[in-house]
Amino acid sequence: MQGHWANAAPYYRCRFPYEYALANRVGHPLNVTLHQHALLAPLDEWLASKFEPPRRDAAIDELLAATSTSPETHPEDDEIDAKIADCDRKLVQ
Repeated sequence: MQGHWANAAPYYRCRFPYEYALANRVGHPLNVTLHQHALLAPLDEWLASKFEPPRRDAAIDELLAATSTSPETHPEDDEIDAKIADCDRKLVQ
């Protein structure tokens, strides 16, 4: 998502590559433009409700849990690592 100005007003634009949509069979417009005023009020309200005093401790716990999780490992990671090591070995030769 990127910010840009049009007609002297701030907007946010999300660009979705056409090739990505085709490859993943996703029906998505190529560009979505959102005026900043449409985004800020709901976002501010959500943030204020998330961090109001009765919920603040739970919100902090959620943030800590989200940042302290270890990255997921997948079985194919070992295969990919082996291929990369093989390519590195070939480059050295």
